Amino acid sequence: MPLTAGTRLGAYDIVSALGAGGMGEVYRATDPSLGREVAIKVLPDSVAQDPERLARFDREAKLLASLSHPNIAQVYGLEEEAASRRRFLVMELAAGDDLTVRISRGRIPVDEAIPIAIQIAHALEAAHGRGIVHRDLKPANIKLSANGDIKVLDFGLAKAFDSARAGASGGGAAGSDAQANSPTLTAQATAAGVILGTAAYMSPEQARGREADKRADIWSFGVVLFEMLTGARFFQGETISDTLAAVLRQEIDWASLPADTPAEIRRLLRRCLERDRKNRLHDIADARIVLEEISRGAKEPAPAPLAAPKGRSPWMAWVAIAVVMLAAGAAIGRWTVGSRASGAAQATIRLDVRTPPGVTDVRHPAVAPDGSFVVFVGESAKAPQLYLQKFDEAAPRAIDLTEGARQPFVSPDGRWIGFRRANRLERIAVDGGEPLPIADASTDGPGATWVPGGPIVFGTGWLQSLSAVSPEGGAVRQLTKLNAEKGEIGHWYPAALPDGRHVLFTVWAKATGLNDAETALLNIDTGEYRTLFKGAEARYVEPGAIVFFRAGAYHAVRFDPATFAVSGEPVRVLEDARGNVPAGTQTNASLSAGGTLAYTTGSSAADRKLVWVSPGGALAELPFPARAYNSLSIAPGGRRAAVGVLEAGRHVIRLLDFEQRTDDALDLPGSNWYPVWHPDGVRLAFRSMRKGDFDTYWKDASSAAPPEELLVTDRDDTPIAFTPDGKALVVEQSEADGTYPFKMLSLPPTGAPAPLVPFKSGGATITRDGKLMALVSARAGRDDVYVLPLGGKGTPERVSTGGGQAVAWSSNGTELYFARFPEILVTTIRLDAGRVRASGERVWARVEGADLPTVFAPGPDGRLLLALRTEPMTPSIRVVIGWDKEIARKLAVGASR
Repeated sequence: MPLTAGTRLGAYDIVSALGAGGMGEVYRATDPSLGREVAIKVLPDSVAQDPERLARFDREAKLLASLSHPNIAQVYGLEEEAASRRRFLVMELAAGDDLTVRISRGRIPVDEAIPIAIQIAHALEAAHGRGIVHRDLKPANIKLSANGDIKVLDFGLAKAFDSARAGASGGGAAGSDAQANSPTLTAQATAAGVILGTAAYMSPEQARGREADKRADIWSFGVVLFEMLTGARFFQGETISDTLAAVLRQEIDWASLPADTPAEIRRLLRRCLERDRKNRLHDIADARIVLEEISRGAKEPAPAPLAAPKGRSPWMAWVAIAVVMLAAGAAIGRWTVGSRASGAAQATIRLDVRTPPGVTDVRHPAVAPDGSFVVFVGESAKAPQLYLQKFDEAAPRAIDLTEGARQPFVSPDGRWIGFRRANRLERIAVDGGEPLPIADASTDGPGATWVPGGPIVFGTGWLQSLSAVSPEGGAVRQLTKLNAEKGEIGHWYPAALPDGRHVLFTVWAKATGLNDAETALLNIDTGEYRTLFKGAEARYVEPGAIVFFRAGAYHAVRFDPATFAVSGEPVRVLEDARGNVPAGTQTNASLSAGGTLAYTTGSSAADRKLVWVSPGGALAELPFPARAYNSLSIAPGGRRAAVGVLEAGRHVIRLLDFEQRTDDALDLPGSNWYPVWHPDGVRLAFRSMRKGDFDTYWKDASSAAPPEELLVTDRDDTPIAFTPDGKALVVEQSEADGTYPFKMLSLPPTGAPAPLVPFKSGGATITRDGKLMALVSARAGRDDVYVLPLGGKGTPERVSTGGGQAVAWSSNGTELYFARFPEILVTTIRLDAGRVRASGERVWARVEGADLPTVFAPGPDGRLLLALRTEPMTPSIRVVIGWDKEIARKLAVGASR
């Protein structure tokens, strides 16, 4: 029953009826608590009385309530009156008449229509940036105040209504009839004017009953602009069917536009009113840019009206519009508007992709060339998988059949996603389907790029060159050859340039990692290349810049794509981006041809705090800052510790003195981590990367003397623990078959280390008497703790019953600590006739409210453990729309294309 003036609905007093629409009755009301007038929209019973549909509507309404813009009528919230159980939306009451009233008085002059259209475009742009599509844009939903300000009404409510109906019917939009995309049509079947009016503004895809995205709003925007300029209904018919048929097939009367219509507006209308949405303008921001340029006075003479030939797109009769194409915005979690300088072409928008449920980290973002989506790897407790975030959808979705995928990259036409998995390259259609094999390639190899009109260029392996293969598969050809004379040991991260003939890539040459790598330019026709500058992971940005990674940060430098010349000084960019690690195992930034950027935020490794852990689980922080610690070793006597830390893209070793509270970095070349104290408490062994792989060095920690080689081979070596007499060092060394067995290196080294344990470990420690070694291994399919007698023929015995990691012996060598979230466990170990016996696990400490330390060591008093507690890190992918303009401003590069 309709409400009457004076009726109270919840906390609101009804003043008068404003009308009825497909989504409910609308009333003017007052809000006594805030002293303001509001609009009340009472939901139809078909929604309000259906719990499932109401829940869907509630979710949509909450999203709409987060949308705030001066040209959008605000949705304040969805409320319920307790007595009648009526559900209603509370909205901003917009002043003025709707646009139909103004159009009914005759055509709107160009100079008056442009400011109105700009405001409508601003409203659409803001909503599309949140992933909200209007779906029912028409003059009746646009309020025009006396001073020319506009408010767009009912933003996104068509989607809210539709999602409710779809939930009840069980069908999606694509499978429904034409009315499914128009709640006004559905509910107002007896109001012919409303029916025909709504149908007249439908996009062709809506008229066909297909799902609507932001391009549907762009079509409706074009219809509204056309009607403002002509003062006449664009599409009309005697019946709904006639009107929909006109939307689908009626030839557009371009000659009806006034003679003074600027050429730019004519071209813009043709782009907005393309019936094939693939050819339609993809982003309303481009329309706004054109209109604002016209508003500033940059007009072309209006040409004589030109009708498009029958059977051809109207665009075939025109030169393509010369407009900067900003990529699509989206409601992908929270968003913020970035620097918005004067001039629309300089706008940037920053958005964060919502992390999917169950995903603990996000990696390897890859943006589509047209900026319409980003694909990325989501890490979880199960397996890595590809996720797709289309910027006209509210949330990312997992791509089926991509479990285990790594390093995605997108085809130039945006139809295919390439990736690495199970030692080969594969591709899968963006719209889904079966993955198709391309070529054999290392699963974690260094990058790949899909060259426009050419092959896929990919890093064959970390210590290999670049290769190329057809996207359809077939023979793989080697593109580059490592230059041994220059010490090159790897070609990584290829990135195609727009010309389809050249590729940027990273040269790794006996470096400390990415810090000393160089960016090179490759001609894929000849295989010839030359280095350009120090830096890695280079990506081209239009209209003339290269973004690259060096010294722990991203930089940008001017680059001429015609002459391939680099000029000027680099500037730092992406201060919040996740840095790369010295070994360069992942790429963290991606750029589209249209200037859309996606990158992972935060540190490449989680920050951790050093804490003392007491029996029971009490934690006491040490007076040292949170850093990306990755390893630690306490010196004999317990007064000092050596820690490995990732700092500015380089691994360093720091010496911490607990008594003096000093914190000093060792002066070591290259990247160095995994320190291990010698029993003399003076020397440190550590892993170092300075010749292209992982080698073992040691040095006097109190001396400025350079480190000495302990084990330098063509394999990866890592020090684990010294024997108590200091005459041998247990190391982990890689084998050609991919295993990492433990070996014993005699000191001073006299030859190759001797085999000790044949399976890979996740850490190890030796008792002070040198009789036992504890280690972590996944040999049985999960991380468990094993103990091995040294100096005999004993075999490793599993001593954990439910998994474990991070082992540490007590000072007397009889008790073994290990971790299993959220507990630190201890077990008593003894040797019985040469065989290891464990007493059983018992809880030593329970660590609540914090990530369990995965690295720790016994404290000096034999009771406390020095641990690394991981600080919370929220994984996120940030998208920046229009980032090319931001870089152009920073580098003073011309913004024209």
